[in-house]
Amino acid sequence: MVKGIGLDKLSSIAKNYLEHNIELRKGVMIEWAKSQFDFNDEVYIDIETTGLSFDSQIWLIGMLFKKSNKLILLFAHESDEEKDILKQYMKQVSNVKGDIVTFSGHHFDKEFIEQKLKKYKLWNNSPKPNFVDVLSVIRDTIEIPVSNNLKDMAAWMGYNFKHPDLAGYMMPGLYREYLISRDQELLTKLQEYNEDDIRSLTHVVSFIRDVLS
Repeated sequence: MVKGIGLDKLSSIAKNYLEHNIELRKGVMIEWAKSQFDFNDEVYIDIETTGLSFDSQIWLIGMLFKKSNKLILLFAHESDEEKDILKQYMKQVSNVKGDIVTFSGHHFDKEFIEQKLKKYKLWNNSPKPNFVDVLSVIRDTIEIPVSNNLKDMAAWMGYNFKHPDLAGYMMPGLYREYLISRDQELLTKLQEYNEDDIRSLTHVVSFIRDVLS
């Protein structure tokens, strides 16, 4: 028996898990699992880069403020605008009191942004927001019968992507193509891809919260 939860509630939770084919990891208690997805006034963030190493460029920072549902896409329309979008990012997060939520499994977005802030001397001594990597939380709490890829996970949970044919590895090449062509349809596609990543992450979190409730 889990402390504070009656048999009827336990049966309901167990049924919910079975219906969604989600299981708690061995040794994980229900209330603890729920608490791991109880973020505080969260802001969902996803970045797009020209590569995986820190000397690559950040060319898009997408931010979704959950409480207001406000979406901000900071896009570098020139290859030398990385510092500019990082300045805008710092302005946006300067008053964030809650959690910044990302998805990678190894804090990719957090470490990439922090490295760039240090490079441009934009790093200051103000309190830093708390980053939460949802994939790391999932790995610690529940088992889901699909891959750890965000697109696979969100699609399995019922999210409909605007561009299901696109994948992350394609983004650097498409961005370079945009810098040359200035094709507005391609720009829209790049922005919608990033927005999909953010909104699909909120969908995953909401889905898991519902199952654990």
